[in-house]
Amino acid sequence: MRKKIIILTDTLSANGLLQNSLLNMDYEIMVSKDILTQPKDKEFYFLQNFDLIIYQQSMYSGLKESFLDNLALLNKPIVVLTFESEQINKSKYLNNTNVSFVRYPISVTDLASKLASIFEEVAGQASKNSQGRAVDASIDNTQNASSFSNVVKVKKQYSFQLKDRTLIIDNWLIPLTKKEHQVLEHFIESDQRVFSSQSLCEAIWTNAKQKNKQALLSNLINRIKQKIMEKTSIFEPFILNKKGIGYYLNQEFVALDEQNNEKIRELLVGSV
Repeated sequence: MRKKIIILTDTLSANGLLQNSLLNMDYEIMVSKDILTQPKDKEFYFLQNFDLIIYQQSMYSGLKESFLDNLALLNKPIVVLTFESEQINKSKYLNNTNVSFVRYPISVTDLASKLASIFEEVAGQASKNSQGRAVDASIDNTQNASSFSNVVKVKKQYSFQLKDRTLIIDNWLIPLTKKEHQVLEHFIESDQRVFSSQSLCEAIWTNAKQKNKQALLSNLINRIKQKIMEKTSIFEPFILNKKGIGYYLNQEFVALDEQNNEKIRELLVGSV
């Protein structure tokens, strides 16, 4: 499963290179400015969904130690990107193995190596903990095996429809730009299930062979993912991407049929 990383920053415009580097490493990426500049309790809870948090130190107000202290309570790996001109009080976090300080900018190779080592360490610790729990629980598991015999894991499915430049997932409304709508429309209406970047570009732009079009497509899809995460409580990615395969819709999302048009119309006009 691809690792999920969120970047907390107050400088969205300066993060294009960092985002693209992480995407090329096959991580799922989300970027948030609001959680850093206007933190709320529910947003800290939302951070539990990520495997790693990248906190880019504020260019305007420096490192917010109280904010970092709160992040550390989540017990998630945290990479703090610091600028060379800033003095950081690292001693405060020496005993917290989850917090790593990294000078920024950093080369793609060094960043990849750093993240790989963090995830390797987390996996090793998780394996050690699970082995310990397995030994402690072996007797209880034997005695209570029958109580689990009828338990079936049900995976949540979401219904969706695309209408009037709005993506409706269950009862959540996600407004879209014209291009975002075109991307999703092509996914939904085509008989294909998997799409290459080139085929999607050709469906959306007449001059699709220009070099920057695939980067624009990637940005469009990331924007759609981010809108869904911001507007709903759903973390499942709507669009998936696998190297060597292409883009495809997540099967956990099921398209509504035309019988639901009246309900959708009511949602859009606000009469519900």
